[in-house]
Amino acid sequence: MITGRWYPEGTPVDMAAALWMDVFRWDEAEQDEFASRDSIARAACLFDEDGTLAAAGRMYYAKGAFWMEALAVRDDLCGQGYGDLLARMMLDRALQHAAREVRITAPKQCEGFFERYGFKTDTCNGATVSMCVRGEDVQLGGRSG
Repeated sequence: MITGRWYPEGTPVDMAAALWMDVFRWDEAEQDEFASRDSIARAACLFDEDGTLAAAGRMYYAKGAFWMEALAVRDDLCGQGYGDLLARMMLDRALQHAAREVRITAPKQCEGFFERYGFKTDTCNGATVSMCVRGEDVQLGGRSG
């Protein structure tokens, strides 16, 4: 059975940090920028049937919006629905807190993935896109809906 867990703001989640580094391969400046939000970001983790970390992401509230960041899935589990489940888990949490708006900056190749949840692209900056969805427009159906 797949299980999900939220970690409170400021909680070090070393296993998730290792996954994020493996997937995103951040340079030192990117790591520092990500770490600057540790005290305000909650980590969301999914564990596979063996209890091993399968996927992780973070969410925080700033500038009137919920921000999702660093949604990552273990390479060997890509395409098996973990990313979809993680995105829906995070969007559901934002909606539970009456989110007016949810934002994400993601790799350009992930644009279509987030569009299925109602996100629309605000800006494209080369390899990344900034996307937004109003709370009332979130589509939780995702992959399975």
